[in-house]
Amino acid sequence: MFNQSSSRKDTLQAQNAGKTMLVAGVDLHLSLQVGYWLSIMQISHYDRKTNEETNKARFEEIQSSIQGSLLKKEHVSPFTEVRERIERTKEENDLHDIIEMQEDAMGIRLEFSSSHLYELGSAEIRNQMRGPLALIGQSIGDLHNVDYLVEVEGHTDDIPIRSGIYDSNWELSAHRATNVVRYFSENGIPQNRLRAVAYGESRPKVPNRDENGNPIAENQAENRRIVVHVRRVRLSD
Repeated sequence: MFNQSSSRKDTLQAQNAGKTMLVAGVDLHLSLQVGYWLSIMQISHYDRKTNEETNKARFEEIQSSIQGSLLKKEHVSPFTEVRERIERTKEENDLHDIIEMQEDAMGIRLEFSSSHLYELGSAEIRNQMRGPLALIGQSIGDLHNVDYLVEVEGHTDDIPIRSGIYDSNWELSAHRATNVVRYFSENGIPQNRLRAVAYGESRPKVPNRDENGNPIAENQAENRRIVVHVRRVRLSD
């Protein structure tokens, strides 16, 4: 009796233990599956988020590049190439102290010292300046797809003219400006884009004389000049 009862009890314990192990195994299997799918979902979410961030970063980079190119195109002056060519002409002919150049949104401003362009009291262009002036004229004449006007101003000091050729500084400045205009016309700039203006001594850069009326030689030399404006304009038909 005791052996049969003990055997039955052992059998029941073994069965219960097996069920417990089976349940534990099922739980472990379910836990592993749930963990696996959670991991897949997390990886998928991470990849999608990473791709979205990467795509967004690439889009912003492309957008920024396009905008930068457009802005650069908008701000590039049509006169920039002309300025660069004139800079090369100045460099090759050692004209840095003879020609001053400025560029702005409207165009280019060139200033020549008259003492290097002409003899005192004369309007004839010096031979050594004809080559550089021709190159400058060709550089300006190559402007395309933009309406422009080249205005040449003649300026003098306040010393009365004594050459016998001209009756006044006004006439001298007019003849000097006209000769530059003519030379530009011969070297590539259309005549309808050229204008000569004479100011004589009426627009000095610096005072010709001190407060006592004495001449200031350095200032008078600075006031003797030719100014060339290359400006963007709309020409009438």
